[in-house]
Amino acid sequence: CTCSLFLKYPQQISIEMESITPNGVKIYNLTTGKSMAQWLMEASSGAKKKDYFSQRIELMQDFYFNNVCTNVKISPDGQYIVAVGTYPPVIKVFDVNQLSMKFERGIEQEVVNFQIISEDYTKMVFLRSDRFIEIHSKGGRLHSLRVPAFCRDMAYHAQSCDMIFVGSSSEAYRLNLDQGRFLNSYETARESINCVAQNPMHQLLAFGGEDGVVECWDPRMREAVGTLSPSLFSGISSIAYDTDGLAIAVGSTEGDVNIYDIRSSKPLITKPSHNDIPITSIHFHNDNGLKRVISSDDLNVRVWMKETGKTFAAIEMTNKIRSVCPIDGTGLMLIASDTSKISSYYIPSMGPAPKWCSFLDGFTEEMEEESQSSYLDYKFVTKEELTKLGLDRLIGGRYLKAYMHGYYINLQLYNKMKAVFIDPYSYTKKKKEKIDDAITAKTATRIGAKQINVKEVNNDLAKRLSASAVADSRFEKAFTSEDFKVDTTTEEFKRNFPHGLPKARGKKKQLENLADRFTPVDGFLTINANS
Repeated sequence: CTCSLFLKYPQQISIEMESITPNGVKIYNLTTGKSMAQWLMEASSGAKKKDYFSQRIELMQDFYFNNVCTNVKISPDGQYIVAVGTYPPVIKVFDVNQLSMKFERGIEQEVVNFQIISEDYTKMVFLRSDRFIEIHSKGGRLHSLRVPAFCRDMAYHAQSCDMIFVGSSSEAYRLNLDQGRFLNSYETARESINCVAQNPMHQLLAFGGEDGVVECWDPRMREAVGTLSPSLFSGISSIAYDTDGLAIAVGSTEGDVNIYDIRSSKPLITKPSHNDIPITSIHFHNDNGLKRVISSDDLNVRVWMKETGKTFAAIEMTNKIRSVCPIDGTGLMLIASDTSKISSYYIPSMGPAPKWCSFLDGFTEEMEEESQSSYLDYKFVTKEELTKLGLDRLIGGRYLKAYMHGYYINLQLYNKMKAVFIDPYSYTKKKKEKIDDAITAKTATRIGAKQINVKEVNNDLAKRLSASAVADSRFEKAFTSEDFKVDTTTEEFKRNFPHGLPKARGKKKQLENLADRFTPVDGFLTINANS
């Protein structure tokens, strides 16, 4: 389901954030609405200003490209976001502390992939689509050189300063940044290599081939030490190591993700996607010791548990996904897709917001409180009810919100139309009901007749006895149990009470009957019925 929630600033500014709730997990889309540049262009052209122009949230200033964003990553120190896009090909670096763009650089060709090899943005290597590599420093482009074949992926081995490039060849090319030259390549047994990943603990390199085999190399020995065969009928499209160095995730071109322990050839978890689309990226996410896996293809981003494989959350995109950049330890996720803006999603259940955008936690907490009462001013009606109210002509307009098998309508409008079409005298009836309620409230304090509790059994007998006798616990079963019920149909009862049980009499009547039963005797007091 998709809904729009509103948050009130202290300055009474309304902000709109779209949220979806797949699998019961709230996911907030931070890129809804139009960017500042789009709003300024339409405002300057004389376009009519609408409310939703101001009801937007920008995570970062100038967080967009002219055409398409192809890749986005965050620096190891978490202070800078680097993104590349087209057209024209451009590199943008954003400072998270300033929430704005730090600088922008042009590049001659589109970027296939890039690697940040320093803690910040000062050292970066870009792999271009024309077989060229560009090395950038803090001041700009430092050097460019050509690789022997078209490459698809890259990795950096920090211990030896080697950049590893893989692509349409069986060789993994090594560019040593310390010596400034190519070294002997790794000669793999694969015809072509789609992806490469490096273990963060012991630097074991994993190459994913098009033949569905993962080949692992030890850079110290410069030879293969093992292979994995997760799929014999599809290629390997993505590889990722966990931060503990023991788990490796392998994504195939058929859309399956297998998690292995590097000490075993059998998969621990197999996560199918059921759509036969190649897995483009895999990331391990750590939330205070709770491990999750984030896998993506061209259309979907899935978050699932590492230990069980159970789906935690999912994001479906309308545009092709190019890359995914989750920020570890937080619930923020950046997605580069075939759109001008860099998509930003916040999942509070995955972790808190980063320090540089901690205001998101306050937004979502207040929105959760207000979301419970967001539909109090609306009433759900079916199409038949709309026809009775004469409002079926409003279907498709802004006064009705379609939902499931009916519509939501403003409660005030519903009450007005109901008073006119269904019950024109409802106002008179309501006024009379209020008057009756007021009279009943005033007379409630008056002393009324004594109410006699109705008994389940022998109710007539209970009326003839005193209240103390009925309340006596010794005679409780006589008025609750069917075993003690007086049967008025038996011959014995009819013989003793031919006219039924006598009705209860007052004290005066009892004294009168007592006087009739005795004959007065001289010398004794007579019974006075009035005494």
